[in-house]
Amino acid sequence: MSFAQEMPLIEREPSRTSLLSNDRLKVSARVGVEWFLKKGAQGQSGYRDTLRSNRTDLNLDYLIMKGLLARVVLRLDQWYREDGANEVSTLKAEDLLHQVSLVAMHDEGSWALGIKGIELGKLSEVTFGQNRSREHRPVYNNNSVLNELTRLDQAMGIIMTLDTSLVNDVIRDVAITLYDSQREGFQFERVDAFAARAVQRFFENQLQVTASYLFQGNREKHQSNEQRGSIGFIYDLGGGEVWAEVVWLDGAHGNLNRTDRGFTVGASNKNLLSMAELGAEVNYVENQQSELVGWAKFKVKPQVTVGPEIGYLWEDASVDAKDGFYFGLRGEWLMGPAYSDDPALFDVFGSNRIKD
Repeated sequence: MSFAQEMPLIEREPSRTSLLSNDRLKVSARVGVEWFLKKGAQGQSGYRDTLRSNRTDLNLDYLIMKGLLARVVLRLDQWYREDGANEVSTLKAEDLLHQVSLVAMHDEGSWALGIKGIELGKLSEVTFGQNRSREHRPVYNNNSVLNELTRLDQAMGIIMTLDTSLVNDVIRDVAITLYDSQREGFQFERVDAFAARAVQRFFENQLQVTASYLFQGNREKHQSNEQRGSIGFIYDLGGGEVWAEVVWLDGAHGNLNRTDRGFTVGASNKNLLSMAELGAEVNYVENQQSELVGWAKFKVKPQVTVGPEIGYLWEDASVDAKDGFYFGLRGEWLMGPAYSDDPALFDVFGSNRIKD
């Protein structure tokens, strides 16, 4: 969870049931279980299934004093089956402690250099990308390449939000992250990476435009420096929305080492079915894959959702996978006030609810 993303990303109804709550401490949880089925890699026949708990969090927020909050997020993800084989993963401390940070906010105005908010420690994510897909799709993380395109998480560093009150007509929200490019556990040697994101809203907040830039030094890996840029928009249709985002990459490593660009275009609607959100999306990652996907998210209870997702992947010929359909299903249960709009604790920085 991070205050870095100030746009209204999570649109669930607030949960008013707290696991543990007093004037200073609030404890919340999210339990998510996913099952998905897709074609195996080259050399594997048929479809393979995976079962896991994913994005399962225990969130603790402690208000030290007005404007200063301590935040700990424990991520309790486990793998039970992977590609058709039983496998129980082991939680490591650096993965379990998904976020450990201090969050400070200026009461009125800003500190020096126009800084109005700071988050320091192990961050859940850096300020890059619009990341709309993962807020809507039930099983977005089933594809690591698409997930990595605009998401970099668990970095040691600092996030600063800037006071833009004097230039609201030009830029509404600005957030900057300075961090260690290694992003491994709690290790911190020096700042050699940064990311910046700016947001503006138009037409009485119906249209939101987001631009971001990222630089990573990759000093320990003896690889070239990495740069990314992105621009995207979200248009509110009233009961639904349309979004798009384009990402440019230079010097990316890992799964994205052969990719220079990618894009996503999607839409969702909550009015077609009374209890469900329906959505569809097209994704493209250069020299990796293309994807067409549709989903539904049913609200069984105010805090419980169930969502099936079905899509088709076209893999690049050099990728160790096969073209074909895939199917996923996610159930999610929210407990506690971390998704509420309590201004005393959780909206000090705008939208700082639990993020995926």
